Parts: sequence; structure tokens; C-alpha cells
Amino acid sequence: MNKLALLIYPRPTTETLAYMNNQESKRQRVCDLLNALVTPKEISRIVGVSVKTVYNVKKRMTMSKTITRKPGSGGSNKKRTKTFIKALKSKILKDPTKSMRKMAIELKVDNKTVRNAVKYDLKLKSYTRTPKHLLTTAMKEKRLERCKKIITWLKKKPSIVIIFSDEKIFTVDAVLNRRNDRFIAESTAEVKGTFRTKHPAQVMAFGVVASDGKKMPIKFYKNDEKINANTYYKTLRYQVLTWLKANYPDGNYVWTQDGAPAHTATKIQDFCKSNFSNFWESCLWPPSSPDLNPLDYSIWSVLEHATNRTSHSNVDFLKDIIREEWDKLSPEYLRNTCASFRKRVKAVIEKEGGHIE
Repeated sequence: MNKLALLIYPRPTTETLAYMNNQESKRQRVCDLLNALVTPKEISRIVGVSVKTVYNVKKRMTMSKTITRKPGSGGSNKKRTKTFIKALKSKILKDPTKSMRKMAIELKVDNKTVRNAVKYDLKLKSYTRTPKHLLTTAMKEKRLERCKKIITWLKKKPSIVIIFSDEKIFTVDAVLNRRNDRFIAESTAEVKGTFRTKHPAQVMAFGVVASDGKKMPIKFYKNDEKINANTYYKTLRYQVLTWLKANYPDGNYVWTQDGAPAHTATKIQDFCKSNFSNFWESCLWPPSSPDLNPLDYSIWSVLEHATNRTSHSNVDFLKDIIREEWDKLSPEYLRNTCASFRKRVKAVIEKEGGHIE
């Protein structure tokens, strides 16, 4: 072979030759099984190749062509050498946030080659980065301490119904997930964009759910209403307390709330201790813990996804949609979501007060 030919078709390495021989033997095995009238799906399982490969071999047999791989095909697998995998691993360790597309450009290979190497050779996965609350050492210690107290408290009353509450701001604008919300079309010109206003109209909602699957009718605060101790007191006295007495006359429940200033005010703490059968005081609920409230870690996002797929003309229309979707939340979903609370509290203890998601 002359020098020009070597430049165009370099001699394959020992590793590449072994790989090629293995692939050839697999295709021959596929051919033998097809002649034995074994189904393509079963052949895929026996030989360890894709069903598509089986059909490709079958097609070539039908056309009386050789089953040997065409020269130059399979290049992406040939490039996944030990040297390549080592270089790719080094890049990932140096900067795990770099996209596989950029690494493919730097390594001068196809994007699919990098993805296959990451998945099959390095046994890694690409995960979405999510924003998290900053937890200081003091916060972690307090989370750990209070979660232990909650577990101890719940062990004494294993059958008690836990009542969770939280506030959430909804806007009239559509809320989309940049990663998951897609639009199938022939070209980008057909894709319908989403529009946002600079200061969209909004409404504050107050939700209450119970671990037995019940929920209080959702409450909305007025636009000019400031959520302070006096406002929250009226909500507890005239709505929450009435709902609790109607649904839990035997008092088998515990009222919980996060550490928002309106919740920890002396007036609120005294009211809850005097009027609720069981109540977790402000010194018990873990700080900076949206990962422990079912409304925060699941329900609000599910509700917002259902209500804000599109923009709304005004706040009143938005409220109607929220009420409608809130009523659709099934008892089974609420029970399953709230059931994760105890598991999450235990997970915080295992993480010594750190993040669990």
C-alpha cells in the first residue's frame, strides 16, 4: 500500500480489528438464525444486537448481497478507543457542565460518538441542573435537629393526619419549562413563541392539603392585601379553623406551616396553640425546607403547569382556572404526595441536614 493510500485508509489498530471481527461474527450468527426461521426479536435477544441490525442483515440477504459491513461504516464505534475514552473522561472531570456537543467539536468526532461513549463506556448520565437553596452550616444543623424531633413526634402518633399549608403567587402570563416544553413543526418559522409582560398581573393563593387526601377550597388574597400577621390571622380563624372542625371533629390532625414572618408572629402562634388540636410551633418546622412541604415539592408545580400553559386575559379568569384545576387534584394523588413527607424527613437526617434533591 502506497503512502497516499495509508493517509486515506490508515491501518486499523489491533483493538479495532478485534472489534470488527466480533461484529462480523455477530452478523453471521444473525444470518444463521434467520435461515433457521427464528424471529428478528428473538435473534436480537440471543445475539445481543438491535432489531434494526437484524432487519438490515435480512434485507441484504434478500437482495443477495454480502452481510459484511461496508468499508468506512461504523466509524463512530471505531473512534471509541481507550485513548479517546481517557481524553473524554478527562474533559468531563475538568468541566462536568460542558455540553457533549462542545466536547465532540473539541475531540473532532460526531456528537453521537460522544453520547455513546458517555452512556456505554463511562456509564454516565446527563442530568438537569436545578437551583437550590443555599444552606449554611447552621441551617443544616437546625434542619437535622428539627427533622429528628419531627420523626420522634410522629412515632408517638403514627395515625395522625398531617395538614400542610403554603402560599403561592400565580401570574396571568404563561409559564413554560425551557427544557421540556417543545413545539413540533417543519421549521422554526411555524413555532409559536410565548410572550411575557414586564409587570404581569398576579394573585396570591393559599392552599391547604391533608395527608388523608382532603383539601380545603383554595383561597385568594386581594391584590392590595399585604400578607402580614393580621391578614393571616383572619385566614386561620374564619376559613382554616372552620374547615378543620368540619372535616376533623375528633381532632386527629396536626397543623403545620413554614417559617414565614406572618406565620411565626406571636399572635399567630398563640392562636394556633389555643384553637388547633395539634400544632407544630415555629421552633419545630425545619428552616429553608421547601423540599419537605408537599405543596412546594409537587402540588404547586402540577397546578401551575395545568393553569399556565397559556396566558390569561385577566386575574379573574386566572382564578377560575386555578379553582377548576385545584378541584381536579385527586385524593389519591394528594395522599401519595403527602406520603413522601416522612421519607423526605428521614432523607434529610441521612444527609445530615443537607439537600435531598
